[in-house]
Parts: sequence; C-alpha cells; structure tokens
Amino acid sequence: MQYYSFPLLFTDLLKKNDLAKCRDIKESISQNIHLILITHFGEYKQDPSYGCSIWDNDFENIVSINLWKEQVGKSLKIVLTNHEQRLTNITVKTDIGQEEVVNSHLKKLKKKVEVSVEANIVETNEPFYFRDSLFISPLSFD
Repeated sequence: MQYYSFPLLFTDLLKKNDLAKCRDIKESISQNIHLILITHFGEYKQDPSYGCSIWDNDFENIVSINLWKEQVGKSLKIVLTNHEQRLTNITVKTDIGQEEVVNSHLKKLKKKVEVSVEANIVETNEPFYFRDSLFISPLSFD
C-alpha cells in the first residue's frame, strides 16, 4: 500500500504530476502523529476531535507538571486510538522542560514538550517508535 507524504504539494496535483509518497507505513504513521501534535482541537472542522490538548494550555502557567503530563498523555492516547488505527498497544509518554534558544544574539528560555509513542503496527505486529518535540508558549514562533 502507498501513502502520500505531508505536506501535499497542490502545485503538483494541479499540474497532474505524481504526489510524493512515504517510504513505508512507519513514515506515514509518523507524519500523521506529527500532524496531530501540531493541530489544535477544533482546527480541523470536519472532525473537531482531531488534534492535541498540548495547545489547550499554551499561554497558561502549568501549575502541576506531573498532572499536565498525565492529562496530555491520556488525551493523546485517546486521539491516537481513534485517528491512527494502524497502531495497537499504544503507550504515550510526555515530558516538559525548558531549552535556551539563541536567536539574533538574544537568549530566550522556551518551554519544550517531548512526546514519545510506542506501539505495534496492526498490519505486521512489528514495534513502532515515534519521538517528537515541540516548543510551546507565546515566544515559540520568534
């Protein structure tokens, strides 16, 4: 089976060229998980349940990091169970920290969320591992 690669290049589609495809199912699943992570709930109008709760607290101070990590992890597991049915036995771990980022000779501390997913691919029962990190907070887009 072939899977299209993100982002879709609509110029290729309009020119009737072949769209880029993923190397394998693991790349396709990884791209979908990344898309889920960067999407706010409700942003995808056809399915408001597609997205990630990380963005619900983007501009707030996190009072309890452990509670936040648990809530985000549970929420993401539910979303992956519903929207990435090519996976089974899904385990999600989240962590939050700070990282110093240097931009134009300015040093800034930014909140960094790390997400890891372990699961099995339904089709082959082989293990699947995914790891990604995101900067959150108002300063993330400098």
